[in-house]
Amino acid sequence: MNVAQVLASKALAQPEKTAVIFESKPYTYHSLFSEVQLAGAVLSKLGVKPGDRVAIQLPKSMNFIFLFLGNLSIGGTILPLNTAYKAKELAYFLKDSGSSLFVTTRENHRSLKPMLDQIPGLNCLLVDGKPAGGFDLREETEKMQKQRPT
Repeated sequence: MNVAQVLASKALAQPEKTAVIFESKPYTYHSLFSEVQLAGAVLSKLGVKPGDRVAIQLPKSMNFIFLFLGNLSIGGTILPLNTAYKAKELAYFLKDSGSSLFVTTRENHRSLKPMLDQIPGLNCLLVDGKPAGGFDLREETEKMQKQRPT
């Protein structure tokens, strides 16, 4: 049983109990689980399959938590990358891991673009914008929410 599965069972057993407080904002097990499911659905839509590696280089944020657990929930493997890593270090980790998706910020993507363009088959998902030929987390999340039954 992984952490995403534990979260799913807690969301059923204690949906209104606070699971996480981040920057003074509480998230109940239900709300956290909903965000994790949505992140997992977005990752699946972008082609992440069980066993695929998703590299994440984000500062501390709830997006990191949602994507980390969302990836686990669909059977993916996470490669968390230190935000202090530079292009040369990132190139090594991304190539060596065989990551299919790299999640980062617009600013970071902009500075890494020349290196990222040299890694065949690597897609990019930004949490705060859309790269050319890539994906924007907000945009993809909104699409998924519109498709959900109410």
